[in-house]
Amino acid sequence: MKAICLALACLALVVLAENSALPALPDPKLPLPRSYTVECHMVLVPGKSVAAVVPELDDETRVVAGWAKLQAMIARGEVTLADYLLGKGFERSDISAGSLVDAKYPTEYEDAKLPWPLPVTAQSLERLKFWPHVGIVPTAFDAVNVGPTLSTEIKRTTDPGLLQCELTFRHVHPPRERQFDAGRLPNGERLAYWMSDFTELRTQTQVFVESGRPKLVGVHRLPRAEGLFELVMLTVTEDPCPVPASRAANAPRWTVQAGVQMVAVPMAQACALMPELRGAASFPSAEARLQEMLAAGEAELLGWPVVEGFCPPAPNPDDPLPVIAVAESFDQVRYPSEFEPPRVPGWGDPAARVVFSGGWYLQALHAPTAFDRRATGPALELRGKIDPGHGLELKVKTQLVWLAAMEPAIGARADRLDAPSITQPRFRVLEAQAPLHVRRETRQLLGVFPERRAQPRMIFFLLHVRVQPAPTPL
Repeated sequence: MKAICLALACLALVVLAENSALPALPDPKLPLPRSYTVECHMVLVPGKSVAAVVPELDDETRVVAGWAKLQAMIARGEVTLADYLLGKGFERSDISAGSLVDAKYPTEYEDAKLPWPLPVTAQSLERLKFWPHVGIVPTAFDAVNVGPTLSTEIKRTTDPGLLQCELTFRHVHPPRERQFDAGRLPNGERLAYWMSDFTELRTQTQVFVESGRPKLVGVHRLPRAEGLFELVMLTVTEDPCPVPASRAANAPRWTVQAGVQMVAVPMAQACALMPELRGAASFPSAEARLQEMLAAGEAELLGWPVVEGFCPPAPNPDDPLPVIAVAESFDQVRYPSEFEPPRVPGWGDPAARVVFSGGWYLQALHAPTAFDRRATGPALELRGKIDPGHGLELKVKTQLVWLAAMEPAIGARADRLDAPSITQPRFRVLEAQAPLHVRRETRQLLGVFPERRAQPRMIFFLLHVRVQPAPTPL
């Protein structure tokens, strides 16, 4: 009898221990962390207009009216919207956004090879004018991210109307090629090689902002553009708190479904849609209109990664968010990264005694000796854990990469020689990430990326997340 009682007591302790191991469930009465939307406009303004625009934007009492005037100037084409970034996240966490191009440029070159010594005769000098290959070939390359990046951290203050914003902004403009002299050919034509110059604008500061009120955080003069300035406007808006949902009792796991729709919209229609996509109340109708545009062929679907996974309880609340689901649709693009200079014949080689007429003899092209690769396409990564008292803590990171162009990167050649050129890839990289606390479902605008091309367009990242209790496997 004592043994039976002891066994029952042990069984009760085991059940109690298992129940106590279940995670604390979200309590709808507890407040959620504050969520914010950060917008950054980069506007190019001619120098003659800066003196009239900046004082109004820098005055807290006139900044709203000044920003409205600047937006009207953008619509009239008097100033240019260089780029736009949007990011979402929680207070005291890093809210970042970027719109980058992976640009490659040569950094080391192979000297031009000419026969030496050679007999100085009229015949040899005539042949030298048509030597097989005269050029300075790039042998090493480097890469730089061209485009804007933004990193912010928002903190509340004792003043309910003011937010403290720690801001790091960086904008690298497309490179400009500078030409350097590299000698001349026997016929008098000049040789040259090119190097890339980059313009980088950077702001690192701490400012106080009001929710929904624009603020001027940077005025940069572009060194390469005559009399052109870039104004950086920051707007931080507090997002509405989601409505708590009823929860299933004692649910140790939750299933998460997430998807990001990547849609390209012509610039005119995108500018009309963007204010509605940013609003929580107007988002559903704007999203429905966007789907109608896709069906009618007025917009282009660039990608739609979708994931689903289980979010287990975290043993330690301080542990980093584990990856619960990943979706990738990649095309591996291979390209040459190192080259061997052309092999030209020596002066005593019979090939060198060929009479070149109407062209030239080339023994070998720029032979690639090493290759690299880059994954292109859409991707989505979902991390998450159960956050006691606040629902599920998730982090969504999505990316869209494509090959924008193959650009010539020839080191140098005489202009009269139609020498084969070395090309290097230019990749377009769009990335957005946001931390979320979700109790049932959320649909929101995750990222906005202007695309400068013959027909300008805007690329929207639309996020949809749904969570629900999941049964425990036996």
